[in-house]
Amino acid sequence: MALMIELLVMAAMGALGWLGGQSGVAHALAKASAISATEVRTVEEIHAQAQRSCLFFAAGIAALMLGRLVSARRGVVNIPSNLIMPATCAALAIGFALQMGYGDPLQ
Repeated sequence: MALMIELLVMAAMGALGWLGGQSGVAHALAKASAISATEVRTVEEIHAQAQRSCLFFAAGIAALMLGRLVSARRGVVNIPSNLIMPATCAALAIGFALQMGYGDPLQ
């Protein structure tokens, strides 16, 4: 039961990171539209690249979840670490959302 809660929290952190990344891109595009600079990339290209990076992020979270599940099922003497992987996913989500928001989408 604790493993299932841990995996659900990891999935929730992945979803929050995804939403934070999308929000960061939307904010960066709104900020970039306020300045009059020459565009190197179009908005569609930016959204496509943001979607690709969100998919990579989600795949990384899924890989962590799969690794944790395999470790819990295979291990005989595991060190109890119920909060380490969800905390790692939370830190990754925060970093991902910040990185997506602080980039300059036009350059």
